[in-house]
Amino acid sequence: MIYCKDTDKLYVIDAGAFKLIGPGADTSAIWGAVTGTLSSQADLQTALDGNAPSAQGGTNGNTHDHSGGDGAQIAYGGLSGLPTLGTIADNAEGDFVAHSLATAANDFLVASGVGAFVKKTLAQTVTILRTSLDSIYQAAGSYLTSANIEDAIVDAHTTIAPSNNAVFDALALKQATLVSGTNIKSINGSTVLGSGDLVVSGAAPAYTAFSKDLGTAQRSGTFDIAGLSGLTAEKVVSIVQTAEPIASKGNARDESEMDLIRATGYVVNATTIRSYWQAAGVVVGNYNFAYQVSG
Repeated sequence: MIYCKDTDKLYVIDAGAFKLIGPGADTSAIWGAVTGTLSSQADLQTALDGNAPSAQGGTNGNTHDHSGGDGAQIAYGGLSGLPTLGTIADNAEGDFVAHSLATAANDFLVASGVGAFVKKTLAQTVTILRTSLDSIYQAAGSYLTSANIEDAIVDAHTTIAPSNNAVFDALALKQATLVSGTNIKSINGSTVLGSGDLVVSGAAPAYTAFSKDLGTAQRSGTFDIAGLSGLTAEKVVSIVQTAEPIASKGNARDESEMDLIRATGYVVNATTIRSYWQAAGVVVGNYNFAYQVSG
């Protein structure tokens, strides 16, 4: 033990070094020199309990019980409840369905039972679906008749939504929207739809007056109107007797009253009209007429 006057402390020599003792000395334990029972160090024991022994979880495993799901690696063959696996060499399916990607373009997996599936082509799958849909259609077909559908519509109209009655009644009084030239005619290319007046213009049929000598004591006959131009053959010609004054008969206008003559005609060619006439009695001399060629 050594006393130091400068520090007023007591020291001992430990492993070649001075070590303070007494008041102010370092009383902490030196690591590696701690003695006693490990379990008495509660915090240290708790930390150690949270770690596994160094022999567990190794790459090559060990022989302890793995039923708890922990520990080292377990060989696949050591597990229970394994499915039967096929082999590539013999294309054995085992508990699985073989399905080649090279030929799977039209393949479908179809359930054939609880937890069981079979491979079907597109055509086979369509047949299966059609059979199922046909059954559904046939079951529904016994009810979906035109009469039942009509009754359902009427019921919905009059019972489920009675307020629609007014709508249906109003629609019954309506017609399709008119479209000029489609479901309503136009006049000379002009639509008759819209407001206001539609002015239809056009000249009244034009008659051309002429006089004709029907000869002496005749009741019927024929004559030609020649020297014309621009006519179309076979057109019908309307000919009427007029009340124009006849100069050779003292400018008389009443010849149509005394000698009523009926006449008709047709276009012979571009320059000639032929007329056929008939009178109630004998006619003599000149009479006035007018003609119009049909359009």
